[in-house]
Amino acid sequence: MTATFHNLLLRQIKRHFGSIDKIPTDLIAFISSVNVAYREYDTDREMLERSLELSSQEMLQTNAELWAVFSALPDILFVIDGTGTILDQKSRSADDIFPHSGKTLVGMRIQDIPDREVGEKLQGALEAVKRDKSLFSVEYQLTIGGTPSFYEARFTPLIENRYVVIVRNITDRKLAEMALLKERDFVKTLVQTSPTFFIALDHDFRVITINDAMLDATGFTTEEVVGGDSIQLFLPQDAQVDFINKLRDVEESTRAAIIEAPLLCKNGRILNVEWRGRAIFTNDGCFDFFFSVGIDVTGKRQLEAKLQQSRKLEAIGTLAGGVAHDFNNLLMGIQGRVSLMMLDADETHPFHAHLMAMQESIKSAATLTRQLLGFARGGKYEVRPTNINDLIEKNIDLYGRTNKDVSIVLNLQPNIWAIEADQDQIDQALLNIYLNAFQAMPQGGELKISTANATLDPNDVERLGLQAENYVRIAITDTGIGMDKETQQRIFDPFFSTKDHGRGTGLGLASTYGIIKNHDGMIEVQSEKGVGAAFTIYLPASMKKVKPTASAFSTEIKQGQGTILFVDDEEIVIEVGKNLLSALGYAVITAGGGSEALEILKERAKEIDLVILDIIMPGMSGSETFDQIKKIAPAVKVLLASGYSLEGQAKAILDRGCDGFIQKPFDLYVLSNKICQVLSV
Repeated sequence: MTATFHNLLLRQIKRHFGSIDKIPTDLIAFISSVNVAYREYDTDREMLERSLELSSQEMLQTNAELWAVFSALPDILFVIDGTGTILDQKSRSADDIFPHSGKTLVGMRIQDIPDREVGEKLQGALEAVKRDKSLFSVEYQLTIGGTPSFYEARFTPLIENRYVVIVRNITDRKLAEMALLKERDFVKTLVQTSPTFFIALDHDFRVITINDAMLDATGFTTEEVVGGDSIQLFLPQDAQVDFINKLRDVEESTRAAIIEAPLLCKNGRILNVEWRGRAIFTNDGCFDFFFSVGIDVTGKRQLEAKLQQSRKLEAIGTLAGGVAHDFNNLLMGIQGRVSLMMLDADETHPFHAHLMAMQESIKSAATLTRQLLGFARGGKYEVRPTNINDLIEKNIDLYGRTNKDVSIVLNLQPNIWAIEADQDQIDQALLNIYLNAFQAMPQGGELKISTANATLDPNDVERLGLQAENYVRIAITDTGIGMDKETQQRIFDPFFSTKDHGRGTGLGLASTYGIIKNHDGMIEVQSEKGVGAAFTIYLPASMKKVKPTASAFSTEIKQGQGTILFVDDEEIVIEVGKNLLSALGYAVITAGGGSEALEILKERAKEIDLVILDIIMPGMSGSETFDQIKKIAPAVKVLLASGYSLEGQAKAILDRGCDGFIQKPFDLYVLSNKICQVLSV
């Protein structure tokens, strides 16, 4: 209500009643209602101005109508004096707001009606409106019938020592506000406690808000990232333009988008993050902000890379295994003929030196095929409980004598757990790492080898991709030239080598990786340029007891007697095998496959002392043939002979009662000793 309107109205009222004290409270309430109507409901100014033209009698008539309107409203209207005493009350009942107060509150002080706490608030509001001469509102809460209710009391100065108080029940509004706040707090808590990343960006890609998970992952603080050109903090230099362009594409679309981008941490680490975001628009269709949820997929991408690498190695390994199998059969033919020729060529023979050189070449070629088989994970042949400490100590001195500039330090844990291993393959795997270390220290250095019993914690299990079991850990550390990250990522790839062309096959560490994986273990490498390299191997521990290792074969050719059934699908191997066995004094029967061998065995089982059986054969495999042999002639001895075994196949046959295994290519010395060993058992 304007001052002009207020003064004109008072002037007319005083002229009619003579003095303020004679003005009826109803008329005072009327003035208040007009005031409230003006302030609260924004009554049309023209209507108020027209009301000035009403005579005092007309105003009095209108007063009754206004009171009737206020009586119908849910609000309660009081006229009070400066002490808070209620001079008049307009409402049906005050019980809704002041419980148990009765029909009328006239004569009581408004601040005395509710409880003490509410009364203090109302008293404070009265003092404020008296002091400031302007509207003052206060909210309070009352519990009625066990249910909390909320109210708003508005104090408005009227004339001199008169004030209007309008009390309104605002419970519905407060409950809605509380529900909204609760929902907002819930969403805020959800965002802040979520392990996923939440971020909101404005039109210029400045950070509006960010959650704790993203701050924790990146190492930044809220003050460092909110506002400013903070998006640049999270992006490597070479990724900024591409990422911002993708955001602009999203900004122009109403659909959500998926963006994978590198996330730069404060310490320089880079995470791979998959963002799922969309542009948020106002009601009028204008861009408001960009909101996105990010998932750290660094581990997922690493696992995918490992899986892809594993599949690649498996595919190459299958090829390498087939090549090794065929190559070993060819070497078997060459080795057999060389062995036969050397029976008649002593040191005085002009071809003796050539034959010795050929034999050394065959050994080198056989070493290469063993590396191929190791990489191809071509099977553990003779697996037995093994003490890794004994294996290391037996062979490290031999390697160390050829590299006297390298100091070898052993730190082997006593009472080391046993492992189940093909000792020849594990020895080859370790040899490959030793050779790699020696070549990395051309000027000398230190090679440290340590073993320990290890029980993996959940983090190691996840990182290594192993089972939560007990393992034997072998750590091999050198002080050599080290490797960069790119080399480390390829070090176990087949045919990858850092040596000059023609000076390495690139199969050594690839073979080591295959052998360790074939033993259900894992190998990892850590290195830096100029610092050296550390290889760590984990092999499953075994509770089986380690048995003494059989003595090595003698270099003497042992003659024998009896009948041997030689089974192989390669003509060259059959021919050489027959001649070698005949040279050793045995009667030989040959078969070109499993079915033919079984037919022979059915007719001549009583005269056959030993079956030498190839594993990989078309039609009936060596495994199937062995099972049928045991049904036909359970007492006959069987010696497996193969240049390649599918993963676990040789071991499975040996576990079913096969008497021994011999690796192709073999010479006359190895063959004669192996036959004597099997037949003597």
